[in-house]
Amino acid sequence: MTKSELKNLIRECISEEMTKSDWGTSEEILSNVMMTLEREVEWPLTEIMDPKEVKNLLQPIRNKINSLIPE
Repeated sequence: MTKSELKNLIRECISEEMTKSDWGTSEEILSNVMMTLEREVEWPLTEIMDPKEVKNLLQPIRNKINSLIPE
C-alpha cells in the first residue's frame, strides 16, 4: 500500500458523514484501518527503519484514528 493510498483510505474512513456502509460501521472501518496500518505499513517499515522511528512516524495517524473511534 502506497502512502497516497493510505492517505486516501484514511480520508474515506474519517468522513464525518459516514455511518454505515458496505464496509461496516465507522468504528469497524477505523479498527480495520488500524490493523492494516500495523500489518501493511508498520511491520514492513521496521525492516528498513528503526522501530522507534517508525512508531514516531505513525503516531500522529494512530492518534487521529483513535480519536475518531467511539469509546
